[in-house]
Amino acid sequence: MLLWTLLLIVPGIIYSVLYSFACYALFFEDKRGLAAIRRSVQLVTGYFWPVFGRFLFIGVIVWFFSIIISIPSMSLVNANSLFVSLWTGIVQVISFLIGPIVLIYTYNVYTELVKIKK
Repeated sequence: MLLWTLLLIVPGIIYSVLYSFACYALFFEDKRGLAAIRRSVQLVTGYFWPVFGRFLFIGVIVWFFSIIISIPSMSLVNANSLFVSLWTGIVQVISFLIGPIVLIYTYNVYTELVKIKK
């Protein structure tokens, strides 16, 4: 039964990588609808594993960083304390600041693929 779930997970990962640049094609290349999705697939075709590796790399770094900054609040017994509330707010602000860094990173991957595919 557990192996059948891989039929949902593995294709989901594959198509998320293939379609990952559709938004960039929409905004920067003025592609609309399916044309943006086709452009994203065209960019990733032949470079699936390098793109997947780069996304995995940034994902692991963000995951590791978020675990590190969440450790102080996880180690406290009293979850209703003022420190936990303040620390949770600080973690949210830091997470809010990490988002643009990830966006810039994926944009750089996109621009490199566009240069390669010209």
